[in-house]
Amino acid sequence: MKLKELVISNWWTLAILPEGLHNLAFLVHLEIDSCPLLQSFPEPGLPVSTLRSIRISNCQNLNRLPNRMYSLTCLQELSINGCTSIMSFPEGGLPANLMSLSILDCENLKPSSEWGLHKLTCLTDFSFGRCESLVSFPEG
Repeated sequence: MKLKELVISNWWTLAILPEGLHNLAFLVHLEIDSCPLLQSFPEPGLPVSTLRSIRISNCQNLNRLPNRMYSLTCLQELSINGCTSIMSFPEGGLPANLMSLSILDCENLKPSSEWGLHKLTCLTDFSFGRCESLVSFPEG
């Protein structure tokens, strides 16, 4: 299958994404919106070769992002909005080639040095807001 875009929206009963997302070798854009029961991504994660954009919004029970996000070498855009249960990013941090990073309304997500923000040398757009527990960004 040569699926390039996957949008999952308003699926009120979805608790876990289907297995095999990593097999979508042509996937360029993944968008997940308004899936309030969604809790996590399946192992082994997402396709690493072509994925350029991930947008996740209004998934209040999502408690973690996919493992090995740092290996998404083509990822240019990551947007997370209204995912109040996410507390941290996976080990290894974010992919160094990100150009756009937006994190809004994620009240429990706290920046840490593990994100690897200092490694994001291609970053041109950065939005971070309405995260009430944020006091400061980590040193460095």
